[in-house]
Amino acid sequence: MILFDRIKSLARLVLFAPVCELVDAGVIMLPQSKVKKKKVKKKLLLVRLDSIGDFILFLDTFKEYKKLYPVNEWEITLLGNQAWAELAEKLPYSCRNRFLNRKKFLSNPLYRYRILKRIREERFDAVIQPTFSREFVFGDAVVRVSGAVERIGSSGGLNNMIVWQKKRSDKWYTRLIPASNKPLTELERN
Repeated sequence: MILFDRIKSLARLVLFAPVCELVDAGVIMLPQSKVKKKKVKKKLLLVRLDSIGDFILFLDTFKEYKKLYPVNEWEITLLGNQAWAELAEKLPYSCRNRFLNRKKFLSNPLYRYRILKRIREERFDAVIQPTFSREFVFGDAVVRVSGAVERIGSSGGLNNMIVWQKKRSDKWYTRLIPASNKPLTELERN
């Protein structure tokens, strides 16, 4: 039963992928503002769109990101799954939080367009999408449209996408961190 559910979920993602890519391409085509605002801090977008369990495991890693990207130099925005928004809002981390509804992001083109347009308009300097089991129509799509100069992700595996999607989305990153295919905890991977 679990295998059937996994196959059904992957099939749904593959079927929605062409529509998602059309919406994403529309956002990419939008002209970016020529006027550059004087920024005091650089802007980092951390993309974590997975489930609550993976988010909880990620929290220790988040502390390390704050060391690599100190708050006096970087403004950090966490883009997360709306399913765990209430928990994230209560955490003592000094960052901006943005959330999306995964179901709507996949199936509602207008909702997807609005979310991606806001991300593109933010003009992030760097985007990090550290999820090992990347998803073509979720985190990878956000990285693609972000417009960030530096786009970092995990080389990952094929758990949540098929080969052609991985080959295509790997090109959307400026740096892919090698990842082991051995079973590791989320904390060890990050």
